[in-house]
Amino acid sequence: MPSRQMTPRAILVLAVLSFIPVVAGPGNGHSNDKAKLLKELAKVEKDLAREEARLKKKKAAIEGEYVRLMKPVVRKKLTTKVRSIGSRWAGALTGADKREATRQIKKELRTALKDVIGANMAPILATDLTSNLVDRVSGVDKVDAEGAVNTTIEDLFPTGKFESDFEVVQDELFKRYNRLKSKRDTLKVQLDEIERREQALKSGVPTGMLRVPAGTHRIGLNDADISKTIKAVGRKPEGAIHWWVGSPAHQIELDEFYIDVNEVTNRWYLEFLKDKEHLAALKSADDYDARVPRYWKDGMYPEGWDNRPVTDVSHNDAVLFARWMGRRLPTEYEWESAARYTKEKNDLRIWPWGTDWSVRQIRCNNDLAIEHPGRRSIPYTLPPLLDVGSFPEGRSELGGNDFAGNAYEITSSPYSPYPGFKTKKIKRSRLSSSDFNSEQIVLRGGDCQKADLVVSTTWRRGLPRTGRALWVGFRTAGSATRGMDHVEALTEGGAQKRYLVDYEPLPSDITSRRQYAGLATEAPGRYSSIMSGGINPETRLPTKARYITVINRLANDFRNHAALKAIAKAQKGPVMVGFLHLGVPSVEPKLEPGNYMICWENTSIPEPEEPPKDEAEDKASKGKKASRGKKGKQEEPEPIPEAFTFVKLGGRRQEPVRVTKFLPPVVAASQPTRVIPNHETDTVDLAMAFPIKFQKSNAFVVTLQLKLEPGQAKNFK
Repeated sequence: MPSRQMTPRAILVLAVLSFIPVVAGPGNGHSNDKAKLLKELAKVEKDLAREEARLKKKKAAIEGEYVRLMKPVVRKKLTTKVRSIGSRWAGALTGADKREATRQIKKELRTALKDVIGANMAPILATDLTSNLVDRVSGVDKVDAEGAVNTTIEDLFPTGKFESDFEVVQDELFKRYNRLKSKRDTLKVQLDEIERREQALKSGVPTGMLRVPAGTHRIGLNDADISKTIKAVGRKPEGAIHWWVGSPAHQIELDEFYIDVNEVTNRWYLEFLKDKEHLAALKSADDYDARVPRYWKDGMYPEGWDNRPVTDVSHNDAVLFARWMGRRLPTEYEWESAARYTKEKNDLRIWPWGTDWSVRQIRCNNDLAIEHPGRRSIPYTLPPLLDVGSFPEGRSELGGNDFAGNAYEITSSPYSPYPGFKTKKIKRSRLSSSDFNSEQIVLRGGDCQKADLVVSTTWRRGLPRTGRALWVGFRTAGSATRGMDHVEALTEGGAQKRYLVDYEPLPSDITSRRQYAGLATEAPGRYSSIMSGGINPETRLPTKARYITVINRLANDFRNHAALKAIAKAQKGPVMVGFLHLGVPSVEPKLEPGNYMICWENTSIPEPEEPPKDEAEDKASKGKKASRGKKGKQEEPEPIPEAFTFVKLGGRRQEPVRVTKFLPPVVAASQPTRVIPNHETDTVDLAMAFPIKFQKSNAFVVTLQLKLEPGQAKNFK
C-alpha cells in the first residue's frame, strides 16, 4: 500500500499506540468500564486489607514458633520423631511404593511438626524436611534424622535472625496476598489509562469561564424550605406562590462543564455583529437588523455600556452568538448548579452567596440597588443595568458574577414543570401545570428591577424562543469533553441524515435495528475536535471559532485492518467510515472548507470495453485478445490501492478527493479518535480509532494527515 515517509513524530505516536495496554472499549462504555474497574478495585483493596491483617497475626505466631524451633531441646524432640517416621517407612522407600511412602512420610512429618513446633511453621518445613529425610534413609536402622532436621533448618533459616529469615519463607505464605497485589496494580494501570484517555478528550477551561465539577447537583427547593424562606424575607405565601415553579427539590447527575464568569456584554456582542459574512451565511441580509438590540443606535450600543450585559436578544440570537464563538447556552440545570454549588451539605444557596438576605448589605443589582451611582445616570428608557461583576460580594462559591439580578439569563431548557410537580393552592392563589409552557425557554436569575425572591437561584420563568426584552440577556456554557458541543451542533435535527442513507448498512446496523448508517455522536471516544479562535487572549474579546472535527461511523464492524478490507470487498465499493468538518482549507489533499464523508476504498474495478470503431480496429482488438494468453483469457485488472476518499456534502457537486498517501494502519490498544495539530509541519493528524470490546487485544487506528496553509495549524488546539 502506498504511504508517505513517516516523520519521527508519527513513528513515535504509532509506537506508543502499539504498546499501550488495552483497558476499555470506546464510546459510552468508558464511564461504565471505569465504574466497573473502580468497584473491582475497591473489593481488591478490601481483600488486601483483610489479608494484611491476617498475615500480621500469622507473622507474630510464626515468630513465636521460630524462636521455639531454634531451642536445642525442641530440635532434639523433633529429631526423635523424625527418626521414628523414617524407620517406619524405610523399607517402602526402596521398592515400587517409594512415591506413596514419600507422601505418607510428608503427611506424618506435618503432624509431628505441628505437635512439636506449631501449626504455622509445619507447612513451611514439611516439604524440605521430607526431601532431606528421604535422602538420608539407608535402612530401618540407618536414618540420619538429625542431619535431615539441621539441614532443613539451615537451608530455610540461614541467618538465625527472624526478620532476615522470614523474607525467605514469606513468599509461600503471601501467595494470595501477592496475587491480590498484582491484581490491584493491574487495575490501577487500567484506570490510569482510562484517566489518560479522558484527559485527552478534555478541552481545558476556556478564558473567561469557570469549571463546574461533575457529580450530583441539587435542583429546586421543597415546600418546607420555600415556606421558611418566604417567611424569613417577610412575604406572604399567596403573593409568592410562583416560587413553587422551582419545586419539588430533586437531584440530577451532570458531567463536568464550563460556564461564563460574566454575562455576555454589549462589547462582546458587537464583535459578533461585525462578522457580517458569517451572519449573511446564516440568514438572508434582510434579517440582519433583527439581531441588533433595539436600544442600540446606528448599530452601536449606548456610550459607556461596553461592560453592561447585552439584552433585548432572543433565544435564537443567543444560540447563534454562542456557536459563533464555539460555545452553547447552558441548560437550566447547569445554570442552577453553577449558581448554587457549595461543598457545605446543608447550605441551600438560595442566593449565589448563601441563604441570608439583607436589605442593608446589597450584594446584587436588583430593586434594592436604586442608589448605586451607576444607575443614577441611566435614562428611564433603558433598564438600569450595571457593569458585569459590580458586586463581587455577591459571587457564587465557584466565582461567577451576577447569577442574581442585573439581567435575566436565557437557558436552553423548555419551561416545563419539574418531575413530581404538584398543583399548589394558597388561599385564592393557585399554581398548576397549565402555568408552564414547554414551547418557551427558561429564564433564570431575575433582573435589575426584581425583588429578593425573583433574583434567587431557583426562580424560573418562561420566554418565547423568538421573544426579546430589555431586561433579558445570557451567558454561554461549554462541555468539558473536547468537541462535544460542535458535534451536537453539526448533527442537530438530523442534519447529516439525508447523506447517511446513501451508505449501505453494516451487520452492526442491522443488529441494532438501524435502517441506515449512523455517526457515533454519543461516544466521546469516537469523535474529536480542535478549534481555533473563540476568544482573543490578549484583548479578551470573542472571535469566530473554526473547527476541524472527525466523527467515526457508528459501527462495531471495523475490528482491524483486515476486517475493513473484507467489508469493502463484500460491498464492491467504498465504505463510509467517518465524517469530517473542515473549517479551513487543506492544501494537501486539496480540500476546501466544508463537510465531508470519509470513505475507505480497496476494490478492483475493471475498465469497461468500448466497441471497435471500424474493421481495422476490430482486427487489431482481436489480435490483442489472442495474445493475452495461451488459453485466450483476459488478465484480471490490478486492484485499486487502498485509499481514502473525501466526499463533499452540500453545495455544488464535486468529484471525491482520493488519498493514497497516509500512515499505515496500526493494530494497537483501544484509543480515542484524535485530531492532533502539529504546527512545526503545518499538518493536522486525523487519528481515527475504530472500536474494540473491553479488554480485547485488537484495535484499528489509521492516521490521515491534512497539510494546512503555513501558520494555520498553530492556531488550533
